[in-house]
Formats: sequence, structure tokens, C-alpha cells
Amino acid sequence: MLLTSCTAHAQRMQFRHLSIDDGLPSSLVSDILQDRQGFMWVATARGVSRYDGHHFHNYAAGHTPNTLPIGMVDRLYEDRSGTMWAVTAAGVSRYDPNIDGFVTHSARAITAAAPTPAVTDGDSSKRAVTPPIVTSLIEDHAGRLLVGTSVGLFALDRQAGGSRSVPVTSATERQYVTALFEDHQQQLWVGTRNGLLAAG
Repeated sequence: MLLTSCTAHAQRMQFRHLSIDDGLPSSLVSDILQDRQGFMWVATARGVSRYDGHHFHNYAAGHTPNTLPIGMVDRLYEDRSGTMWAVTAAGVSRYDPNIDGFVTHSARAITAAAPTPAVTDGDSSKRAVTPPIVTSLIEDHAGRLLVGTSVGLFALDRQAGGSRSVPVTSATERQYVTALFEDHQQQLWVGTRNGLLAAG
């Protein structure tokens, strides 16, 4: 009984609650990342927040330059050069420390290289076009920044901002990409709504 009690006590962790009252922009946190400088980056439903251990510095969505396209940030990603990226349904946004803001590559711009017209809904009479969304981001071993979207996989030119389609099945078949992963053998894995795809 004593041993069990001591073990349970030793494993008990103490947490400090950080909330909107402390400067966090939203109580909904979707991702957390620590960059190579030691800052904690927090993705929330109202933008991105950088935490230095004492204060939150928030980056919100807006219609002005160098802001995020929408508030709901799904994922944070740091590439090999140390660049921070925020992934939203509306695109991928690169943090630029020179302007202390984000430069966005929109989902529409990224998917402009898609081989076929946009997906439509089930009502052929309306022919309503479903806007493309971004779902995932990864940098592969060759340094390509790969973006998973609702209309396929794309390689983003991070300097020029353009992109090209990366076929994962046939040249004309679209895949709704849901997840990306590269293993230790440098094999790319692509999760889709139609199953799992492995390159090679």
C-alpha cells in the first residue's frame, strides 16, 4: 500500500493553467511547437501566439498585409531552415521575422496547378464549386515543401510562391489528402479519404 501510494505521488504532475486572461488569444488550442530559439508557438482558433515564458505575442487573422488569412490555425510546422509555418484551411503562412508577420500562400494559389476543375457538390444543377482547402504540410528529404489539400498534393516554391502538382495516382485523378509523413527510409506516406498511399 505504501509503495503504491508513493509511486502515485511521484508520478503526479503539476500544471499551470494559461488562458485568455494570461494573453492567449483563444481557449481552443490545436497545436503546439517549440522553435529552435526556444519560443513556444501555439496554434489557436484565433490565430497564432508566441510565448517566451512570460508573455504571449499574438498574430491574428485580418484583411491587412502580413496577417493570417483566417483565425483557425490547424497546425504549426518548422522547416529545416528554421522557418515557421502556420497551416490553415485557407493556405500556408510563412512567418517572416523581418516584418514580425506572416506571408500567406493561399489555398487557391497553391492548387492553381491542379490538373482538373474544382470538385463540385452532389447537385449537378447548381454546380457549386467547393473551395480548395489545405490540410497538411511537410518538408521532404530533398527540401521540397509539400502541401496536402482537398484537391491533391502540391510542391510549393517557397521563394516565388508558385506550386506544381505532385501526382499520387493517375495524372487526372484527384485525391483528398489528409496527412503527410516521410519515414526514416525517406519514403513518403500520403493519407487520403480513399486510403493510404506509399511512394515508391
